[in-house]
Amino acid sequence: MESIILKKPDLIRTKELIVIEKIKINGSIILSYAYCERETWYMIHRITPENDNVDLSIGRNIQKEFYEEVADKEIEFENMKIDTARKFKDKVLIGEVKKSKHSEKGAKIQLLFYIWKLKQIGIEVDGELLYPVEKRRQLIKLTLEDENTLEKYCEEIQRLAQNKLPEFTGYQKKCEKCAYYNYCGA
Repeated sequence: MESIILKKPDLIRTKELIVIEKIKINGSIILSYAYCERETWYMIHRITPENDNVDLSIGRNIQKEFYEEVADKEIEFENMKIDTARKFKDKVLIGEVKKSKHSEKGAKIQLLFYIWKLKQIGIEVDGELLYPVEKRRQLIKLTLEDENTLEKYCEEIQRLAQNKLPEFTGYQKKCEKCAYYNYCGA
């Protein structure tokens, strides 16, 4: 079987399917996996969401509007972007900005992923989920159980990357706000 290497070095196309070598998982991929395997599959395969998605725009604007004065905002680390960092007592807190608590499950796993990745290189931090519109913050600490969950998620995401698009399992309320809504079949 002949392989053709595409422009992006981590993709190899064969006559049967695209094989993705081990992907670099980032916070956005972890966040999407907490909600929907199909969305995660689209992201892994670099299918970009619709640019005119209102919820994506609102999220970006909230971070700019409420946290423009934070000195160390949007820290880039490996292939990730951490929204904020600040010193709190004797600890560094990294933050993830979200527009509402409706995304709390995914936001928490995304922030835990950042904490876990930093821990792997010897940097101990805690996290905080920031909901500026609701004027709320939630402290997040990484546990051994969280680390096991993240390890499992990463393994599952690597497997997902090698498979075809997961089957559509039916419309759910969360589908309405998804940036991939028109691609999906919902």
